[in-house]
Amino acid sequence: MLANESFVDYDRYDELLYYNMVKIRDRLNWNFEVYNPSDSSQSLLLKESDYIKINNLKNRLDIYIGKLDVLFYSDCEESDALGAWNEIFNHSYWNEGIEKSALNESYSSSDESVIYYDISEEYIEDLVPVVERCYLELECDITNSNNSTIYKLTNLLKKNQTIPLGMKLRFYINRTNVNHPYKVVWKVKNDCSYTGDYNEARGQLFTSKQVSINEEDSSFIGNHYVECYIVKDNVCVAMDRIKVPIGNI
Repeated sequence: MLANESFVDYDRYDELLYYNMVKIRDRLNWNFEVYNPSDSSQSLLLKESDYIKINNLKNRLDIYIGKLDVLFYSDCEESDALGAWNEIFNHSYWNEGIEKSALNESYSSSDESVIYYDISEEYIEDLVPVVERCYLELECDITNSNNSTIYKLTNLLKKNQTIPLGMKLRFYINRTNVNHPYKVVWKVKNDCSYTGDYNEARGQLFTSKQVSINEEDSSFIGNHYVECYIVKDNVCVAMDRIKVPIGNI
């Protein structure tokens, strides 16, 4: 029903899929209800789990549409576009295209290396239902080799500055109104478009030994991000994302 209600036609299939995803996402941004086509007064969302599924759909569309932003960059290479679509479909078809495209690009740039994507990103809504009824604020201490804090990441972001290479990064929950007990799940997604090391893209969900703290290194140039999720009673009740721009971008 959402696809039928929001449908816009395009000659190219990639444009058709992208712009219909955007239309459905925008539709859900202003109205979550989905009505019976034969009786516009009757909602098709009959129980709370239906609303959770619709909310998860909107969140997933937000994530996927964001991954396709690279398609509109002026310096988008064919391998970048194929990699973005592979994030959507997660199918070997795209990996084969990426390898061929990367090989062509490497020849054209006189670089003998071949780029391979390791696509294994995971999503919290595949693990548990997502109902954001609480808040969560992430912070990151940027420390030197002596473990002394020299920057707060949020301060750097306000100044539109980047993190130097070779620093220690200590991500932690700065504030939340979720009461214990709860589980903390992390995700680190590296932007490897600057280094070509796509096997370091990461994106898996994991728990940290220190629970509310996750430590990383600023090893790769790029616009990375870290996400944190609080899971209570088998529901994700709060989440936050913090941008992690590293190096001379």
